[in-house]
Amino acid sequence: MWGRRRGGRGGRSAEELRVRRREREAALRKARRQEQLVSKRLLREDSAAQDGADVVPDPLSEDEVKNLMFSVAMGVPGAFPDSA
Repeated sequence: MWGRRRGGRGGRSAEELRVRRREREAALRKARRQEQLVSKRLLREDSAAQDGADVVPDPLSEDEVKNLMFSVAMGVPGAFPDSA
């Protein structure tokens, strides 16, 4: 009623208006979802960077370095803790 007096819908049918509204809503949902994915990705990158930054290996003492070098020079198996 009020729309007709002011010019109405500009000659558009109700179905056209519904379609346009649905398209706008879908675009907004898509943009919101994309923002959430970017936010999650950034959070994961930050947490991974922090996890890696917290791990600092303890330096070897002078005696440990000497023993390691001697073992390597002599070809002693198991000189490295990681080797089996």
